[in-house]
Amino acid sequence: MSDRYFIGVDLGGTSMRVAIAGDAGELLAHVKASTYPEAGPESVFERLSALADEARTTAGLKHGAAVAAWGVAFPGPVNHLSGVLTTPPNLPGWHNVPVRDLLTPYAKAPVVVANDAHAAALGEHNYGAGRGVSEMVYMTISTGIGGGVISRDTLLYGADGTAGEVGHIVVDWRGPNCNCGNRGCLEALASGTAIAKAAVERLQTGAKSSLQAFTQPLTAKDVIEAAHQGDPLANEVFHEAARILGAGCVSVVNLVNPRLIVLGGGVSLHAANLLLGPVRERIAQRALELPRGNVNVVLAELGDEAGLYGAIALARQVVT
Repeated sequence: MSDRYFIGVDLGGTSMRVAIAGDAGELLAHVKASTYPEAGPESVFERLSALADEARTTAGLKHGAAVAAWGVAFPGPVNHLSGVLTTPPNLPGWHNVPVRDLLTPYAKAPVVVANDAHAAALGEHNYGAGRGVSEMVYMTISTGIGGGVISRDTLLYGADGTAGEVGHIVVDWRGPNCNCGNRGCLEALASGTAIAKAAVERLQTGAKSSLQAFTQPLTAKDVIEAAHQGDPLANEVFHEAARILGAGCVSVVNLVNPRLIVLGGGVSLHAANLLLGPVRERIAQRALELPRGNVNVVLAELGDEAGLYGAIALARQVVT
């Protein structure tokens, strides 16, 4: 077995997952537990340390086997330089928490932190759909829209660790309010939440749809199911969301000039047939000629494990 090991953590508001990898980045084991964020960071990190020990045991490593570094993905804005997590929506009460410094004594190794979308971008780049592509953008379409930019095989953080916030590209400056405080963001118009909201608004105008028989409140998953069953209203909602998402991708292509856009998240993976075609068509029609001719749009390969793989990639950056 390898002489060096790495711990990767994907810490969410509901569950936290820990993986241990060998020297070449190969996953040896991964385990999962509930987060209980209301108990506070120190309590969560103490249980995280125990979960890491469980991962070591599952991987067949001796107790106390040396770990070179930890990589940790957090569900919110975190500064990779200061290690401070700022008001994550799924970790209530965790306001301006110095997560890296608090976790380091439990980890007993260097700790690298990033937000979950950045980590997922790294995961897809190192292990998934972006393998071998030096210029790529990852976009996760789920409850919200997040992303990460890889340039010259390196994740772009920006000055404060917030680079890659593709969900807050403004596609309609007069559009609906977004949770970020702005108006007309891509997230407010094409996320899973926005898709469900658009369907509800159409139903409230008296439009007929099989969605009327679904359990309320409607979710994006419901709209996807209805669209796959041929429901006209659901298909119209997705067609509009896909066109808006395509408009956002046009801005990404023009600004970043990637070779690849990787679409992940639950909406992308369950509604690929409804999204991929319109997004590619929008880019072909509207993006600048040179970058549009050299970019492809594909689905993510790692599913909800992208962040975990990305956390391992973060850890390996410490010593490679």
